[in-house]
Amino acid sequence: MKRYDKYKESGISWIGDIPEHWEMKRLKSRLSLVKDRGTNSIKVGLENIESFTGRFFPSESLFDGEGVQVHIGDIVYGKLRPYLCKVWLASFECSAIGDFYVFRCGSDCDKRFMSYLFLSAPFTGVCNASTYGAKMPRVSSNFILSLPIPLPPLSEQKMIVSYLEAKVGQMDNLVAKREAQIAYLRELKQAVIAKAVTQGIDPQAPLRPSGIPWIGNVPEHWERQRCKDILTESKEHVGDKCDSYTLLSLTINGVVIRDVSEGKGKYPKDFETYKVVNPGNLIFCLFDVDETPRTVGYAHLQGMITGAYNIFSVESVSVDYLCYYFISLDDRKALKPLYKGLRKVVPLPTFMSMPIYLPPPSEQEAIVAYINRKTEEIDSLIAMTEQEIARVRELKQTVIADVVTGRINVQPS
Repeated sequence: MKRYDKYKESGISWIGDIPEHWEMKRLKSRLSLVKDRGTNSIKVGLENIESFTGRFFPSESLFDGEGVQVHIGDIVYGKLRPYLCKVWLASFECSAIGDFYVFRCGSDCDKRFMSYLFLSAPFTGVCNASTYGAKMPRVSSNFILSLPIPLPPLSEQKMIVSYLEAKVGQMDNLVAKREAQIAYLRELKQAVIAKAVTQGIDPQAPLRPSGIPWIGNVPEHWERQRCKDILTESKEHVGDKCDSYTLLSLTINGVVIRDVSEGKGKYPKDFETYKVVNPGNLIFCLFDVDETPRTVGYAHLQGMITGAYNIFSVESVSVDYLCYYFISLDDRKALKPLYKGLRKVVPLPTFMSMPIYLPPPSEQEAIVAYINRKTEEIDSLIAMTEQEIARVRELKQTVIADVVTGRINVQPS
């Protein structure tokens, strides 16, 4: 990459040397903090701004409060946990609700250049190092506005923006394609599991109707049973022995250990009503089924989990097979016909009476081995693609930082 002919010291460690003709200016000489009360009915929250990309994403969330009025071209900056780098150059009129600062550029600087500066890794790093508040770290507006920044002439700012929009656009397009590939691979993974646990892995096996909409046709030799024939509910509570158990949590990645010392999330006054979980148990969340990222998990270790969940031991059936079966139902939200009430609860008696078709034990093991092999292949492809996305995003951050601080000269020769 081409560099400028001459450089000078900026006097600022996180910036380093800058092109000789650039100026060091405090942000407050180019930006003003907007404090106007929000009057627009369109409201934007932190969850609408994607980290590191400057992209806006709509959501169905309803945000309370009036917030700050945002005009097109304002820079909306997430002041909470600045390491998340939530920066958006507003493309429509709205009200910013919550932990935002809204900055407005003067006529002597390019707002797009400023938004790239806010997105750069050096700027994010120095803001993050200045935060106050241990649990909810925020950066102050006074600190941001007092920061000295390198500024090229206005015409050069526009040239830098044109260069970055082209380069960043290419990288964002590549990331979007790879994200689409990951979405396809995840759908493929779900399809592999669903087909294997409902139709088996022998394409020549004769099929018959199951009479169950979410299952469809099943191999003729599979046996119809009910959940209560193979699942036994465990209701053992922790009581006063909570110190003897590891706290567990049901997540999209399965059943994991939850570290109480991190202080994340909500905890009860005590854990006496929590249920004991033993290795090999299946854990179900049978309420808020649509909103819960994962409603079933397989426990590989002993511990305790909230008493709101249902814990089952498994009789004479492969636990791995059953877990894959219920994950498949979960992924397709196939139990919707069983929901009751506003909380979308699957009543326990209804769940226990639910029919299930089971292959012989040897075939269960073969299906589990097949799913393991296929999903490991897919997971490996997903991991490789995620690594590529991470590399592209890291390169994007480097390019933005190098250009807005003058390490790279993008002017035509």
